[in-house]
Amino acid sequence: MKKNHALFAGEHSGHFYFRDNYYADSSSIAGLLFLEFLHEKNIKLSSLRKEYEKYHSSGEINYYIDDSLNFFHNLLRANQKGKIEQIDGITVEYDKWWFNIRTSKTEPLIRLNIEADNQVLLETKKELLDSQIKQFGGKIKKE
Repeated sequence: MKKNHALFAGEHSGHFYFRDNYYADSSSIAGLLFLEFLHEKNIKLSSLRKEYEKYHSSGEINYYIDDSLNFFHNLLRANQKGKIEQIDGITVEYDKWWFNIRTSKTEPLIRLNIEADNQVLLETKKELLDSQIKQFGGKIKKE
């Protein structure tokens, strides 16, 4: 965020960062701004949500990993046909699905999020990535 001087950044995990708040996490600011938006537009959250829930999401899946440098190198090599970004971990985009995997800032884990155009594709790609992650040394965290 600081490198790109971004106004705002958010994570699936519910962390929201604001440049004008010293780049610090603040769910309170995010919540108040969102309530203000709903009020000004005179819309209900339920109707707004339907408009944006076009994709199917895995939610955050956590894995333990011992050698993250080697792990990420192998995962990149296995997914080199996708469009790759390395801003916050690794994001790989394909035509009908994408995933992001990154190290946790607070726990000795890597965190995976996947989105796809439909539930069947999501489950297929989730199984593929789970297999790759385990092949490269990851162990799923049991909740």
